[in-house]
Amino acid sequence: QANTISYIKVVRLHIGKRHVPTASNILGMEKFLTIQLTEEYKLRRANLMKEVMNQVRWQRMTAARGNPLDDKSMDLLAKIATENSKWARERARAAALFLEQDQETEIKIRLELERQSMKIRHEYDDVHLAQRPVTDSLDATLLCERRRDRGQCH
Repeated sequence: QANTISYIKVVRLHIGKRHVPTASNILGMEKFLTIQLTEEYKLRRANLMKEVMNQVRWQRMTAARGNPLDDKSMDLLAKIATENSKWARERARAAALFLEQDQETEIKIRLELERQSMKIRHEYDDVHLAQRPVTDSLDATLLCERRRDRGQCH
């Protein structure tokens, strides 16, 4: 609990300084990112509970008067719960899309870094191959293959 509260404070501080956290840093903690989101979450959750419980009370009173509950009553309860929790599903979907985009961006960055690393490694190898004398046909073949990759050897 204390670690979560500390982490929330750190994330809020970063957001306040205009640093965008990655999705993996905030997944599951969206409602705590800002005080406004936390208040909105609490308000909407309380409204959901109030509306559902009002309908449950009405159904119990109806049943207590000897009127059996029908499918329409159950459907109405489900409809009220669905309508009042729609915001939570929309937030979850938005968070999932954000996470997906964030992961795609991380993959693209990682692939680009790997490509640049390979390029640097090849350039380093080329310099060292070119600096040392060609001692046998294997060295000559390696050097030619490197140059052929760059269109410098036929």
